[in-house]
Amino acid sequence: MKTLGVSPVGKVQGGTAGGQVVHDLYPVRFVFPGVGGVGWDIQFSASAGVDLTGQIVHGQQIVALLGRDVLGACVLTYNGVGGLYTLSW
Repeated sequence: MKTLGVSPVGKVQGGTAGGQVVHDLYPVRFVFPGVGGVGWDIQFSASAGVDLTGQIVHGQQIVALLGRDVLGACVLTYNGVGGLYTLSW
């Protein structure tokens, strides 16, 4: 997060396929634009930071992972056959 100029606000331990790791916590704000200017703006005082460098899916860099704290406030529809998803709130 140094490239964004954001300072960590704490640390959290988490489990991964490679074992236990410690992640820095950062304040986070997601803004999802909507149709007609009606969008979704959600903020967290602390969220785990992870390095997603090199995580490419269908030629696009992954920029964030959405957890249940975000998904719990919306409806996620995933069309695996079409490779599409819809996020609504």
